[in-house]
Amino acid sequence: HGLISSVVFTPDGTPDDFFAGRHTRLGHVVAGLDVRRDDWLQRVDAALARAGVCILRAPSGHGKSTLAFRYVFEHWPASQTLVVRTAQSPEEVAALRDYLQHRRQIGLPVRVLIDADYRTRLWPEVAAAAASVGAQVLVTVRTEDFQRYPLNALTRREILEPTLSPEEAM
Repeated sequence: HGLISSVVFTPDGTPDDFFAGRHTRLGHVVAGLDVRRDDWLQRVDAALARAGVCILRAPSGHGKSTLAFRYVFEHWPASQTLVVRTAQSPEEVAALRDYLQHRRQIGLPVRVLIDADYRTRLWPEVAAAAASVGAQVLVTVRTEDFQRYPLNALTRREILEPTLSPEEAM
C-alpha cells in the first residue's frame, strides 16, 4: 500500500538538489556527494547497539538525513533495509507492525529507516513496533518538530544531536 519500501542504492542524477540544500536523498550519498562524518557514524553505530533505536535530532540543514543515509549505505544491506513512507493513522501503524512481524516470523532480518515528517507523524509507534520484533531503527527528526511527537511507545531509544563542524559545512 505504499506504506513502506525497500531501500535502493542507486546514485541520484540530480546533484544540484543536494548542493542547493533541497531534500537530501539516499542517492546523493550513493553518488558520494556528502562529507563522510566518521565520528558521528561511530556514534550512530554505538547507539543502535545499545538501544536498538537511534534518533538523530537536529535543526533543518544540519545533515541528519545525510548522516542517516550514509550510515544505512555503509552498514545495512539493501535487502534488509526498509524505509517508512507514511504512518499517519493507527491503521497504517497496525499494517506496518503486521508487516514487520511477518518478515521476522519468516526469518528475514529487518532494519528500518524513518525520515520523520508530516507523512510519518506516528513514527514513534512504528519505531516501537519495529524494536519489539528486534529490528534496528534509525530515525531523523528536526529539532523544531520533535516536541510534536509523543514518545510514550518508545521506551528504549537513544537520541543523538549531530552538529556540523565549519569544515564539514564547507
